[in-house]
Amino acid sequence: MGSGTGNFLKVIARNFDVLAGPVVSLAYPLYASIRAIETKSPEDDRQWLTYWILYSMITLFELTFAKLIEWFGIVDNLCSFFSLGLVSIEPKLLSSEKIVDGQIHENRFASNTIEMVNVQ
Repeated sequence: MGSGTGNFLKVIARNFDVLAGPVVSLAYPLYASIRAIETKSPEDDRQWLTYWILYSMITLFELTFAKLIEWFGIVDNLCSFFSLGLVSIEPKLLSSEKIVDGQIHENRFASNTIEMVNVQ
């Protein structure tokens, strides 16, 4: 491997957050949003609308407080990890949403039944 290739790889490694950030926070969510719009299910539309609202709020915060954020060098990395988390964790949360909702409904029903028994 030549010196030029090694230097190129070092530059990519040092600037990975700058290169991967747009792919993680824009390209994949845009693709998934288009796929969600094409389906008939409103739940995936709501999921990606929530993502874009959060992304917009974070971007507005970053633009508003850019001078203050520049003082902290690690903020760019934290934002990249947060975007990655939003994109990767969301499907896992949605898959367990029905289970959690079912448990909450069962617990409410059980507590209402107990109260009704105690009243009689």
